Amino acid sequence: MKWFKYKLLIDQYRHLYTYDGIQMKPLSSFELIVQPLIPPSVAPPGLPNPISIEAYFLTLSNYTNAITSIELELTANPNTDGPSNFNGGGIVPTGSKNFGPVGAFLSIVGATPLFSPNFKIENEAKAKANFDIPPLGTVLFLLQPDVTPLREFDKVDEEFSYELRGLISIDSSVGTLILCSPQIRGTFLELEKIASMANATDDGALAPAVYAQQAYALPTAQNALYTF
Repeated sequence: MKWFKYKLLIDQYRHLYTYDGIQMKPLSSFELIVQPLIPPSVAPPGLPNPISIEAYFLTLSNYTNAITSIELELTANPNTDGPSNFNGGGIVPTGSKNFGPVGAFLSIVGATPLFSPNFKIENEAKAKANFDIPPLGTVLFLLQPDVTPLREFDKVDEEFSYELRGLISIDSSVGTLILCSPQIRGTFLELEKIASMANATDDGALAPAVYAQQAYALPTAQNALYTF
């Protein structure tokens, strides 16, 4: 009887790790954030309150001497409180533009945007990515929130937030070894300086707005070296 109950539980959640009929392997969680470090409603007057921007970075190394295909399935938290999802949304001041869809990039030498069919948002809670890694090669997959609405804000005095969490599963070519190194990288920006440079065209113009940066590794669901 206990075995039957466990089987029902496994079957109930099996769909979270299946990609077009292929069994996916759980990889890691992810987190995307664009919001003030301290909610404006409780922020002490005069205290610096930078904007926190967090994105997901996944370094993948192909330990086989052949090109390999990667498939990623991204599932947003089904119980997320709030309007943030893969298509954007979020909470913004009255009259401001909502956050747009999340963006995906693949970097081998330089970051290149991923578009359909290589990156596809299927609905508010599901997205998929697929790409190749050259033999003995290493690539960086990036998942980032939209930050363009920040140029419309000139100070941190109203509530605004984009906050999305979930899990990522992975599949690859049979017989490959993939080293998976997920990270969250964050940048803290001074909103007032962003607004004052909204019309800047110089690539380095936003550098003075950077207040601080951080990066930390995420645990993988299995050992970091995945066998397929």
